[in-house]
Amino acid sequence: MASWRLLGLSAALALTTAATTTGFAPATHPTGTARACAVVADHHRVLSHTCADSTDAPALRAVRADNTLLVTLYQDAGFEGQQTSLYGRSGACDSQGYSFGDLTDANSQVNGISSYRVYNNCGASSIFTGTGFSGQGSGVNHGDQGYVGDQWNDNVYSMKVWNG
Repeated sequence: MASWRLLGLSAALALTTAATTTGFAPATHPTGTARACAVVADHHRVLSHTCADSTDAPALRAVRADNTLLVTLYQDAGFEGQQTSLYGRSGACDSQGYSFGDLTDANSQVNGISSYRVYNNCGASSIFTGTGFSGQGSGVNHGDQGYVGDQWNDNVYSMKVWNG
């Protein structure tokens, strides 16, 4: 019986170690407060992903000061719940727009994307259920999306935004 307990304890320790060394960060801080995150991209690739315990943290203030807010992703429909913001290094959206090819971390941070708001001329967007703009695409969405739809709810893993 003791060997089974030891095996269970070893497995739990291995899973805990794997979770902390793979870069996965839980969506909430151990105290239960939401973490704030920001993803920065140039037109074609993600450059950085920064999270902190507060939206007022120095690292996040620096992201806001040096980049342009493009999209805020929300955990719940109606722009509610935890959120992660997507920023552009090259200014507001233009016809070329921005591509966020892997939103896996952003999706994890908010426990699944259900709605989003767009800013700074990013009037058109497309969302995908797979990374790298694979899986089921939404077609062209215009403006803020109060609910991404049943097929994409909690399954948004890549996104494109542009002036349209």
